[in-house]
Amino acid sequence: MEGREGGPGIISEDQKGGCSMVRCRKGVILVAVLAAALTAGSPAFAQQPKYGGTLVVGTVTDIVGLDPHKVMAEISMIVLNHIYERLVDLDEKNMPMPGLASKWTVSSDGLVYTFHLRQGVKFHNGRELTAEDVAYTYHRLMDPKTKYPFVTQVQIIKDIKVIDKYTVQFALKSPTISLLVFMANPLGTHAIVPKEEVEKQGGTLTRPVGTGPYKFVEYVPDKHVIIERNKDYRGSNLPTSGTGGMKPAYLDRIKFVPIKDAAVRSMALKSGDIDLTLRVAWEEIDDFKKDPNIVTYIGPGLAYVTLMFGVNSSANPFIRQSDFRRAVAHCLDLQELVDGSVFGNSVVNPSLINVVHPYYSDVHKKGYGKDLKKAKELLKKVGYDGTPVKVGVTKVYLNTYKTAILVEQMLGEAGIKVQLDVKEWPALLQDANSGKYDMLSYIYSGMTDPSLVMRHLHSKRNFVGYKNEKLDALVEKAETTHDHAARKKLYEQIHEIMLEDVPLLKLYDHSVAPAARKHVKGFKSMPYSADYRLWQVWLDK
Repeated sequence: MEGREGGPGIISEDQKGGCSMVRCRKGVILVAVLAAALTAGSPAFAQQPKYGGTLVVGTVTDIVGLDPHKVMAEISMIVLNHIYERLVDLDEKNMPMPGLASKWTVSSDGLVYTFHLRQGVKFHNGRELTAEDVAYTYHRLMDPKTKYPFVTQVQIIKDIKVIDKYTVQFALKSPTISLLVFMANPLGTHAIVPKEEVEKQGGTLTRPVGTGPYKFVEYVPDKHVIIERNKDYRGSNLPTSGTGGMKPAYLDRIKFVPIKDAAVRSMALKSGDIDLTLRVAWEEIDDFKKDPNIVTYIGPGLAYVTLMFGVNSSANPFIRQSDFRRAVAHCLDLQELVDGSVFGNSVVNPSLINVVHPYYSDVHKKGYGKDLKKAKELLKKVGYDGTPVKVGVTKVYLNTYKTAILVEQMLGEAGIKVQLDVKEWPALLQDANSGKYDMLSYIYSGMTDPSLVMRHLHSKRNFVGYKNEKLDALVEKAETTHDHAARKKLYEQIHEIMLEDVPLLKLYDHSVAPAARKHVKGFKSMPYSADYRLWQVWLDK
């Protein structure tokens, strides 16, 4: 049965301030909520925002693509999320709110979602967005030929039906509380794209055309990406919140400049060559705090640093054994890793459930602990013969490189030989997506809901061949469980199994540390880096 207007089955743009909860079936669906205090806000506006100017953003690496359905790199998505929009957005507390859809209804059995689009929204090529574009987008995401990195997010969809020009309906294979979170996820975005542009550009978008507040201008590899204000933008009438609501787009242009060397990037900010950097090297954070011309924005983050194992995809026979992986775990002192890699500016956490999530509990504090005696016993048990273990890493994300060096030292104490395999970021990203590695020292962008992180564990979603049928069942059950306490218990059980099988080692939750020149106003630091939106930023100069 469809939800009634204003009743428990509907979420609408008419609900001022966006929606605070998603209702359907027998009760309230709780989506992972982050406390508002997590948002490290910018200083209050001293003057009225001004239009105009170009913001130069120094990034840690170049983008790795411009097709929103084919990339998963954070830096690409930060750019593309200014160009494209989604049916659903996330408000300041990471709750789903209307995006391109002004409202939606959910059937009483949780199997049918009906979305009503805002009318008059136009793509950057001048054509109006319709329900046909939504249907095309999701068929493209579901098509294996697209190679959408998060295809499991849309495999729950059974059928898509265009009801009329501004109404589209999704029928699901089974109920899930995660659909709206998937649709709103800034990473692995469900960006709505125009069919004619995909076809015109040969199947892969290299000149993105969206409906967002900024339009693509040009991309020069290893030099810059430039976007400019969409003067014809017609946005939501909801108050600005999170990735949704009104998007004023004060800046004429935004120029993203890749500066891979952290020291060079810092000097560029100090000299004024760039206005903003989304990631400051922790070694320099104290100096920035003392600089009267710079404002730092430090806060808790959803990104997380891990040691990934090629569980059943590595050519190294020892990596394939859980006892060997457990031996690696007992070599590590996680607090020393945090102190040595980010100067203590992050939180030790052996669980995939971030410490700021409402599903985090004392159970998730349970890890392995450094125990060299136990590590050596396990190495003897598996017959470890000194075969070198390759650890893939990049220097682009300096904290992961430092983590890898410390891991090499700690494993060496137990007699495990490590070879660091230092690569450029695109090459390491390719390794991560193929599963062809022994170990990776890796940082992942944070996820707004635990169901998004479970891709590392579910047998049909990970890239390394790890499979545990009991764990799969728990992951799937958590995605359809509405009761918060029951879902929390499921994630505790998942953590216990993860500790036993050691498919990966979660090390710490990585804090965020952007910094900007003091003339940059309206910027907010977000726990989820892919959430960064610059349409609120303006220049006071």
